[in-house]
Amino acid sequence: MWGNRLGWVISLVIVLAYGFVMGWLLRGAGTVSPPTEFARAEGRGARLHLPAGAQAGMPAMSDACDAAALYREAIALYRADRATYDAFAETGRPGTPEAAELAAVDRLVAAAGCAGMKVFADRPADVVRYGPPDDLHALRRLGDIAAVRLGLNYKRVNNAREATRYLQAAFALGAKLFEERLTYAEAELGLELMSKSAPALLDLAEQAQDAARLAELRQFEDFRKRLVTEDVQPMVGVLRSVDAAVVGRHAGDVFYFADHAPERMWRVEAIFALGRMRYFVGTDGRLGDQRGATERLQAYLNDADPIVRLAARAALDLTLEQYRMLG
Repeated sequence: MWGNRLGWVISLVIVLAYGFVMGWLLRGAGTVSPPTEFARAEGRGARLHLPAGAQAGMPAMSDACDAAALYREAIALYRADRATYDAFAETGRPGTPEAAELAAVDRLVAAAGCAGMKVFADRPADVVRYGPPDDLHALRRLGDIAAVRLGLNYKRVNNAREATRYLQAAFALGAKLFEERLTYAEAELGLELMSKSAPALLDLAEQAQDAARLAELRQFEDFRKRLVTEDVQPMVGVLRSVDAAVVGRHAGDVFYFADHAPERMWRVEAIFALGRMRYFVGTDGRLGDQRGATERLQAYLNDADPIVRLAARAALDLTLEQYRMLG
């Protein structure tokens, strides 16, 4: 009799335990992780601004020309003769026959004075996507040629006028990319090009004893470094991470920023992270986060912001094979 009673008690305990575990799993499957203290920190994900003093690194930018059209031409010219531009970006110097054949870089110089700050706004799908956009690669190459191969080399031979012209072209491209910043990749390139040009422009201002421009460029460099260290890098470390521990720990933050980040670029990056979360939720990942990612992305297809809608479409279209190829 006691054996039967013990068996019934054990069976009941097993049934209750199974019910508890299944209930816990089902509750977890229907909810997403809450945000951590990281997301709740004051100012986290706030709207970004072009670093103070940036105007000193650019020409007046008062021309009525269409910068976006000029940059499109530059990209097309680069693609038509990629090998020549890539070779010049590595070893080219001004004054050589090759330097006279850089029509794409001439377009960058022409675009520097354009008043508009648009680069990809009329074709956002070229950059709002997973993987490195080829258009950004082209602009990185051309910006490097303008800043490093031409600007810095003209500076070394004391041709301040030509050095300034090319350095400002690279800086202006960087400023326009950063101001538009549909994605982090675009903003990152913008900051990179400005950081490559600013020190040389600062030296030229010092040589010319232009105290006002020198002060502005120093202000820019200080602001840019703080912006990257305090505002950009912490967000990138969470939203673009593929580390299992980071992904699992900050899943709730990703949902929070996709909904609430004041800076649209961070909303887009959080949406890209949700697309990856459909396949990987990190260490101790929750089924609710995986399911919730798809549900939230479907809701963003109706967002008021067309860039957010575009990012959500890209995230939902991401296949498992494409996800596995992401770095």
